[in-house]
Amino acid sequence: MRRPTAALSSVVLAVALLASTLGGFASPARAAEIRPHIIGGSIVDAATVPWTVAVLNKSRPNGYDAQFCGGSLIDEKWVLTAAHCVDTAPASAIDVAWGETKLSEITAGDRRAIRRIIVHPRWNPSANLNDVALLELRTPATGATTIALHTDELTPTLGDPLSTYGWGNTSATGTSYPDDLRGVALQDRSGPSGACGNYGSSFVSEHMVCAGVPSGGKDACQGDSGGPLVALTPSPVLVGVTSWGTGCALANFPGLWARVSSYVPWIRQQINPQPIRVSVGDVTIVEGDTKTRTANAIVTLSSPSNVAITVPYTTVAGTARLASDFTAKASDITFAPGQVAKALTVSVKGDTTDESMERFRGELGAPNGGAVLGRSVSTITV
Repeated sequence: MRRPTAALSSVVLAVALLASTLGGFASPARAAEIRPHIIGGSIVDAATVPWTVAVLNKSRPNGYDAQFCGGSLIDEKWVLTAAHCVDTAPASAIDVAWGETKLSEITAGDRRAIRRIIVHPRWNPSANLNDVALLELRTPATGATTIALHTDELTPTLGDPLSTYGWGNTSATGTSYPDDLRGVALQDRSGPSGACGNYGSSFVSEHMVCAGVPSGGKDACQGDSGGPLVALTPSPVLVGVTSWGTGCALANFPGLWARVSSYVPWIRQQINPQPIRVSVGDVTIVEGDTKTRTANAIVTLSSPSNVAITVPYTTVAGTARLASDFTAKASDITFAPGQVAKALTVSVKGDTTDESMERFRGELGAPNGGAVLGRSVSTITV
């Protein structure tokens, strides 16, 4: 069902509307700032952007009434959308469809069932961080056109042309939900590490893309959350997932999209699971004359995990002597879902003895959570 109002004045009202929209499953995100609709755009033939997906409420047979979010077909079995669209939804309540410009022309045969929903394990509704989720199709979309993921974390740069697409509200001040797919040309407004309008620290450039036009008037807002932000040349790549913002089409508050390049390792691990490898690096530390210092050997996962992973470790003496040069330690390192780096910490004792470099080891044991060992020994030089 289309949302009944374009301007949500309070979080309470917004959550109530979202619950109504999805037949009872509502997102806990900052709903008053969720921006799902195209402002200032024009009708686009779906055949020219065939990877643009409508996310539908399965209980509503009419496509126009059923559409509540957007998405992008990134693989024959996977749609990428926003976490806030589906974080409280069962897979059995959602269909997806693509290839039709008009929502009202989506047929029962066009609709695809969802096998499962994978929300990013570090999705943070209060900060709108990691606002991405994957929908696995129950049957593969063999032969369908997919869109490539943008992998360069240093682009887009300030002023680069971008485009976004969806079926959401076309009015920033009223209610006008189109039947036809629409798109609008935008440009990057921050670069990979700049500021975005008046958002201040709420804009996290590592995980968000800021896009709009300097004068305002063009944007994505209600109804298109989860939809694509695309760089079209030289060939289309998916740069962002429509996420959130303050108001709609405001010059000082451009739209914000989840930055796809920062989620590529997680996405690939879900689509084509490989054993997660746990590895540890070497470290060198100046011993000092008296004080105890901490050596931090960095332990990493080859890709983010959706479950916690724990790996044991212990220290082993070498030319550096136990007790006199370092404090023995046997403990565990636990990676929370989504974490990929932690420190193996060992206390190194100072002394005034003139001596050459000494070494001992930090050794990893067998991890749990389905992970395997990669480089398992750290050489710690003091």
